[in-house]
Amino acid sequence: MQRALSTPSAVAVAILARWLFCFLIFPTFLTEVGTVGDQYYFDSYRELAAQVVAGNGYRVSPEAIPCLHRPPGYVAVLMLAFPSGDSAYLWAQLLNGLLGGLATWLTIVMCRSWGVSRGAALFAGWGVALWPFLIWETKVTVPENLLVALLPATFVALGRWRATGAVGWLMATGLLAGAATLTHALYQLLLPGLLVTMLCLQDQRRRGLAMLVVAAVTCVVVAPWVMRNMRVAEQPIGVATGFGLHYLRGLHSWGVLASGEPYLRDHDPDSAAFVDDILRTAGFDPSDDNFVRSDPKINRFLDAQAWSDIRARPDRVLLRAVIRSPVLWIHQQTAARSLATAAMLLPFVVLSVYGLVRHWQLDYVGPLLTFLGLTMAAAAIYPEAIPMRYALPLLPLLMFFSAHGVDGLRQRMIRRAPPSTFQLDSV
Repeated sequence: MQRALSTPSAVAVAILARWLFCFLIFPTFLTEVGTVGDQYYFDSYRELAAQVVAGNGYRVSPEAIPCLHRPPGYVAVLMLAFPSGDSAYLWAQLLNGLLGGLATWLTIVMCRSWGVSRGAALFAGWGVALWPFLIWETKVTVPENLLVALLPATFVALGRWRATGAVGWLMATGLLAGAATLTHALYQLLLPGLLVTMLCLQDQRRRGLAMLVVAAVTCVVVAPWVMRNMRVAEQPIGVATGFGLHYLRGLHSWGVLASGEPYLRDHDPDSAAFVDDILRTAGFDPSDDNFVRSDPKINRFLDAQAWSDIRARPDRVLLRAVIRSPVLWIHQQTAARSLATAAMLLPFVVLSVYGLVRHWQLDYVGPLLTFLGLTMAAAAIYPEAIPMRYALPLLPLLMFFSAHGVDGLRQRMIRRAPPSTFQLDSV
């Protein structure tokens, strides 16, 4: 039994479950009813990888302008299994399946690095291995497939530094945080979470210097890409453009939710039309054949509109983040899927709360703030699916807290167990 639930078993099941879904279950049973049909690639990551390999630069097609809204982390990984011809589906999905197995192993290692028992760590690993929506995303080329491994890897490195004090682990932490930032711009918030974690760690000397090392390495990793974006866009845009576009579309979706309607993907065309109306007031023509949403001028205008709205009513922005996050979890998809998502998440949330309340340590503040901060930021900015995609890489952190809850329950059961009445006869 123990061998069946071991770490290698969890990793193998994670990989095989993803490949089985991609190559048998989805194409055989779910293609006709899936929301994307038989579409395996979207979000332009595959197209970017194809153009880079072909020598056409970082763009979605040979004639397109350089891409500014997709950072290169996942694109670089896709290039390891560059799709070509009839094997396009095969190599990308094989790669994503391996990343799922890696995420499972790293989740277990992360738990062990932060003091979780072996059994509870395996519990967390199996949660990542078998989480249905993580398995679902394996069939498409989206960066969450990479982020779900990068996030626990970052906390593994930080945990190793906590145990050894070695500078090498600090540098690895910064390197991994930079890689996560270059995989999805939202994960810039990972760095503050790491620094808060380090600030709250006990019995660590030279804490300030260690925090500086992590921040410096992260910035060094990200800097070349940021400089490239500045050169192409002729303005400082950071890791990616698109903030204003996503914010304004999210503003429209918030209005839909506030009116009492459930926010489903059916409202996406309306949110796009809402942004188009804003663009027309500034003289842009979305109906023009030469109109490109990734144009730096368009993004510059939309960013300015978004920041103007934030400065005008920061309290409402915060309120949207607090309220809209759980509402989106409920209304993002159909009622049945929302209910299924909530039912699956609830036990892990309860375990996490129990573990934090009964075994609270300051060490856990940073990961907890990272977990909550990324989710709330996504809900405040993006109209995109919170439970469907952007929150999926945070699942290892949820399982990490759940594992602490499992350990808490086990310790409580041990304390409440009646003392054994059996005594070994003296010889």
